[in-house]
Amino acid sequence: MRKMKISILAKQLGISVSTIRYYEQLGLLKPVKKGYYKQYTEEHKEALELILRLKGIGFTLFQIKELFLADQVETSELSGEEYHKIKQLILNVLEKLKKKEKEILQAKETLNGMLTKLEAIKHENQ
Repeated sequence: MRKMKISILAKQLGISVSTIRYYEQLGLLKPVKKGYYKQYTEEHKEALELILRLKGIGFTLFQIKELFLADQVETSELSGEEYHKIKQLILNVLEKLKKKEKEILQAKETLNGMLTKLEAIKHENQ
């Protein structure tokens, strides 16, 4: 497992070191400590990419933290209420993703229509 410094990870993802440290403070990331230094793995990078994607579509860091915590829970430890809460959280995320997907498809259709209209005008003027 390849490990990297925080500065390398930040550069790869195009975010600041302070952003990564903030996510650590919130409990979204738990780097590996080696002496005085913290090291990050591909798993950390993937978690950060997911955080950034979810933030990009409108999720709060609190919602993302709940989702991450839900993913770490062993199913044998769940009460019925906790199970339903986690399931609902995941369903909410999926629903929001579905809505964003629909919005993207609509925007794509509009842009394709504009492009078609532009091309037709160009051909008329030739």
